[in-house]
Amino acid sequence: MKCLYCREDSELTTWLDNARGAVLFQKWVACGCPVCSQGHHMELNGGDRVVFGELDGAPGPCLIPTETKRVAGLSVSWDESGVTVEHNGQSWHIGP
Repeated sequence: MKCLYCREDSELTTWLDNARGAVLFQKWVACGCPVCSQGHHMELNGGDRVVFGELDGAPGPCLIPTETKRVAGLSVSWDESGVTVEHNGQSWHIGP
C-alpha cells in the first residue's frame, strides 16, 4: 500500500503494525504511514479485499479509495471490541 504523502510503498502487515484505531460502524482502520507517520484509513469489510484511501467528511464520512488489493489468506472479524485481523500467521486486534 502506497502512502498518499511520501509515496513510499509498505506491506499491509507494516500498516497494521501502525494502526491507530478502528472505526466500528464504517469498518475502517486508522493507521499511520510507517515512513512519514501521516494518517490514512483502510476499509476491511471481511474477506480478502483491502481498500486504502483518504477520508472526506461532506456530506457524511466516506472513504475515497486510492488503492484496492486482494490479499490471499486475510481473515477479518469485527465486533463491539474492534477488529481482529489475521494474515500469514500474524494477528492484530485493533480497538476503537
